Amino acid sequence: MKIGIVTIADEDTGAFFAAQVRARKHRVGDGLELSFFPAHGPSQFMETEVDEALAAPAILAAVEAAAGELCEAIVIDCVLDPALQACRHLVDVPVVGAGQAALACATMLGERVTVLVHNSCVTGILRRNLKLYGFLDRVVAFRPLQIPVLRMGLDEGLEDAVLEAASLAVAEDACDVLVLGCTGLAPVAEKLQAASSVPVVEPALAAMHMARTLAALSGRRRGE
Repeated sequence: MKIGIVTIADEDTGAFFAAQVRARKHRVGDGLELSFFPAHGPSQFMETEVDEALAAPAILAAVEAAAGELCEAIVIDCVLDPALQACRHLVDVPVVGAGQAALACATMLGERVTVLVHNSCVTGILRRNLKLYGFLDRVVAFRPLQIPVLRMGLDEGLEDAVLEAASLAVAEDACDVLVLGCTGLAPVAEKLQAASSVPVVEPALAAMHMARTLAALSGRRRGE
């Protein structure tokens, strides 16, 4: 099955983009062919509603390109799910937002969810989306790491910061599920899960597997 991954960052980010692609391919397992479609928008990351609005045309174009390449489902590789509803109206294959997929999985794994976000500035958009998706009452806390997106997977202090935030979340928030609030955190997901006493939901992985499921449920096959 061929899944299109629409990314906000592109090859111009160098090591960051390469690390993200490796993380997706490493964790997805057998049976999925991943094709990457960078949005080539005005920004390499997403933090505000202005970023969302400016990036929307490029995201729509990338989604259309993925559908044109006969992807059976498409993932918007950003927890903020930019232009998600518009993308769903644009193409006739399933389009999955990494944020919605992660939160849906988290609410099936537990009752109290803490989201580890890279920066506190994204919590407003996340709260908006949580209300839209019906998950707002299940998230008990947001814990900001205050690490720039493009340092994810490259910052030597990232792993320690994530592990510390996760430990505090379990102890102080009494959460029973952790959600990584940025797909850029994918490179540290396995180490965090190994160290954590509660399930850890990595959004890109959740979205890729949900895309596989929705494509299978839709009954569509490549080229139809």
